[in-house]
Amino acid sequence: MRNASLTAAALTLGCLMLFSCTQEDPSPTPAASSPEAGTDDDAGTNCAKHCGGVCVSGLAPLSGCADTSCAPCPSFPHRAAICNVQQACALGSCDPGYLECDDAQPGCETYGATDPKNCGLCGSVCGTKHASSATCVAGKCTFACAGTFAHCEDDPSTGCETDLATDSLSCGACGHSCQGGACVAGVCQPP
Repeated sequence: MRNASLTAAALTLGCLMLFSCTQEDPSPTPAASSPEAGTDDDAGTNCAKHCGGVCVSGLAPLSGCADTSCAPCPSFPHRAAICNVQQACALGSCDPGYLECDDAQPGCETYGATDPKNCGLCGSVCGTKHASSATCVAGKCTFACAGTFAHCEDDPSTGCETDLATDSLSCGACGHSCQGGACVAGVCQPP
């Protein structure tokens, strides 16, 4: 009799466990999004298209931005391609030190850091007047002036325009005024 009670209890417990297991229906886990569905790519931006089986953004110039092809955007010497706000191929800024001085060429063909005809800016010429040399260093004109001449003006195209021996506004040094007196051999005379 005792064995029959134990058997009935075990059966009841087994049925209860089976019922609770079959009644629980865990929510199915959402399926992982696939790139083919146009979901986010690894960078977290929206997928614009697929190139080589990889979801790419419309802001990726190496895959042509949002263009239907996967061909890279054209790039030019010292000027990389970018994707603009419309997600179309466009030209980016010039590489550091380079300038676009020739409109006929889409690249940045001029190295403005050292070009004495485009020093720091297109058309900024390092003048040679009274200069034994006029060079462009780090985008600024530097002069080796002849004799008593010096470069005192802001305009680099004037070269070594000032004679420190005779200029009463720059007597002996740029900006040293004789206050109305003459400058003789780089020395101010009394007014």
